[in-house]
Amino acid sequence: SLHTYAGSISPRKPRGPFLAPCALSATDNHGVDTISAEDDVRALPAARLERLAGALADPAGASTGAGAPGLRADGRRARRDALHLAICRHLDRHLGDPGLGLDRVAAAFALSRRSLQALFAERGSSFTAELQHRRLAAAAAALRAPASAHLPIAHIALAAGFADPAPFSRAFKARYGTTPGGWRRGEG
Repeated sequence: SLHTYAGSISPRKPRGPFLAPCALSATDNHGVDTISAEDDVRALPAARLERLAGALADPAGASTGAGAPGLRADGRRARRDALHLAICRHLDRHLGDPGLGLDRVAAAFALSRRSLQALFAERGSSFTAELQHRRLAAAAAALRAPASAHLPIAHIALAAGFADPAPFSRAFKARYGTTPGGWRRGEG
């Protein structure tokens, strides 16, 4: 997990062989504040989001000397950072749904397709690339997990959200340099 002086992103306990959602925390003179995977970021007050996002942007308060509370002026960025984090958690919770895609996630967060794509582009990625990265990481973890050793690779691919094993195998090999079967045997 990543830890900083005033804020952190830290994984929760793993849920099976798949990726664990993250919690965002900030500490200031008012105590500790945390956004968890169960929070609806759209319903959170702007000041709370700004404090949490500020802790990530300037954990030690180097730019203002005041820590996260000194960054309240950048509320739009704080809200976008918190929204991105909430969307990533949503992806983690629904990875196994082959129908999970740009349209459904945009609708779930009351965003246009373009806005959702822009949110990921701001971070040097794309929605599709992020979803595939998370699905492949979940499958890779499951392939190496002793609890999944008895499962066919096609079932693991399906559980990670890949409807067809052939594109899964190609994407897996491109990302990890070996086939899913080879990965399971410890190659790569």
